Amino acid sequence: MKDFLFSWMSKISGQTYTLAWEEKIFSIFSAGISLFIFLCLFGYLFYKKVWCDLQARKWGILTVSILGAIAVGKFIVYRLWKGYISDRIFFFSVPSPKIENPMWLFLAIFIFLMFLLFRKIIQKFKTRNFLIIICLIFFSFSSSIAGIREGRASIMDPMTRIHWEYTGNIKFIENTRNFLRDYMVLQPKLAVHATNHPPGNSLLVYYFSKIAGGSFFGISILIIFTAGLSVFPLYYLLKNFFDEDIARKLLQVYIFIQSVVMMAGTSLDAFFVTIVWTSIALLFIGWNKSVWLSAIGGVASGVALFSNYLFLLLTPFFLAVAWYFWIKFGYNDRHKLILRILISFSSFLLFFGLLWLWSGYSIIENFIISRSANSEIVISNFESIGSYFTFVIMNILAFGISL
Repeated sequence: MKDFLFSWMSKISGQTYTLAWEEKIFSIFSAGISLFIFLCLFGYLFYKKVWCDLQARKWGILTVSILGAIAVGKFIVYRLWKGYISDRIFFFSVPSPKIENPMWLFLAIFIFLMFLLFRKIIQKFKTRNFLIIICLIFFSFSSSIAGIREGRASIMDPMTRIHWEYTGNIKFIENTRNFLRDYMVLQPKLAVHATNHPPGNSLLVYYFSKIAGGSFFGISILIIFTAGLSVFPLYYLLKNFFDEDIARKLLQVYIFIQSVVMMAGTSLDAFFVTIVWTSIALLFIGWNKSVWLSAIGGVASGVALFSNYLFLLLTPFFLAVAWYFWIKFGYNDRHKLILRILISFSSFLLFFGLLWLWSGYSIIENFIISRSANSEIVISNFESIGSYFTFVIMNILAFGISL
């Protein structure tokens, strides 16, 4: 049987037998048992809670079928082909079902079941208590999901890749001011991922490292907790569109979205997600009714850009928000909107201006150097079309699965 399986894997993958294949077979077998138990439990709950509603039943079957096909596909690709892009182009958001310690899977299921059991009680808590509980559930569930693959090791795995990720820059940071001053000079020596990003994430892991005593696991736990804080700005943003009951229910869905866990819970995207929602909420509410929130929102936007240049992609969104309020305010009140937008933009510029005066760090110079570093990866614009297309597909699929 073993020879047959190895022969089949060799034909599919085009690779010769290696000793590592025996580990793969064991992993596939153990994951299969754990997934079977999970599917039985899920099927039972689906039948009891959803099956009686025809509309919900159709959506449930469609969603489970699509995600199941993607998970199986990713599992096969991950096991048989280790190419980075090939592994992730169509399966970016769904985890490979590798389960070294089933207890982490059972913990995630237990957290979810306890949430269902006490959901109506939690729903009635006062706003502050409700948000704290939701944040803690997010943290607990995200941690358990991150631990499914290899337990504690998979939770801290992104932080251990010091050649590639931001933790590799900690050794260059004696203090914040000197690091910012020397950031462009250090660029060629930085961890690979940091060479085309601003220094915000490097400083964040440095601060977390101080808090966690240099522990990669401690840094990871702090990052996952940071992701959970996103429920606070998101709640106050949702309150502008929905009543209290719907806003709370939407947050309860949000904390269990798998792509949020995968893309934020165990990487530096955690802080980015939180600061982006914070800036969006502050600017939206501020432009609607508050000069002070507009100013704070401008600073939050500066922090978001200082963390990741991807924040620039939200420019069309903020222009759309400005147009929305331009129509809503009417002719007599538009001067208030213009003032608030100008204050936001001024505080955004002030953030980077003060950074430059204090440390000599220039976000513009950093952007130019980062673009050069990025161009070494994607080569010329013409030759990089395939790379751009690949990453566009990856992120569109991630976004679609989260929807």
